[in-house]
Amino acid sequence: KGLFEKIKKIREDKTLNLEKGISKFKQEIPNIRISDENLNALTSYSRLYEIEEEVTALVKTWLTYGTTDISKERLFTEINKGVRLIVSAPTGKSEKLVENTDNFFFLEELPRTCDLYHTTLSSDTLREVAFELAQNLVVPNLKFDQKETLKATKEAIKGILPEMIKVSKGEKIVGEGEKVDKYASMKLAELTR
Repeated sequence: KGLFEKIKKIREDKTLNLEKGISKFKQEIPNIRISDENLNALTSYSRLYEIEEEVTALVKTWLTYGTTDISKERLFTEINKGVRLIVSAPTGKSEKLVENTDNFFFLEELPRTCDLYHTTLSSDTLREVAFELAQNLVVPNLKFDQKETLKATKEAIKGILPEMIKVSKGEKIVGEGEKVDKYASMKLAELTR
């Protein structure tokens, strides 16, 4: 909300022409990187609330499902190893375990999601403005959860049944010149206890 309040104030300043308005925006909101073309559209569009609603919807969607700056390759490698993920709620007050790893966003792929998103804005330029602003506002909220991963690992270990090895009296375990395999090694270890 603070961002759009600042934009409204800049727009309402009648002493600023377009060039000075763009300059003031960059000065007052330096952490938002937006092209001059989109900034021009933003400062001249009469129904700013529509862009604000669009930006809010995009950011909320991305943060609700989870957004990450972890590379795709590393993330899926860790998931395949059994690492658990958590996503922080958009409010930042709570976290939840990610159950479905198909429904989150990678920061580097956000530009491609714009085409998938249903919008109420009437022009491609306005959609691009909203999208570019939203990209500046979203922060990664998907991370590895060491506690849940450790818990899942312990549960998996509990589910592993011990392998029983039976050695009969007089049974040949390994012959002279034969390689000692896994089972022979386990039988020998059991006999030396």
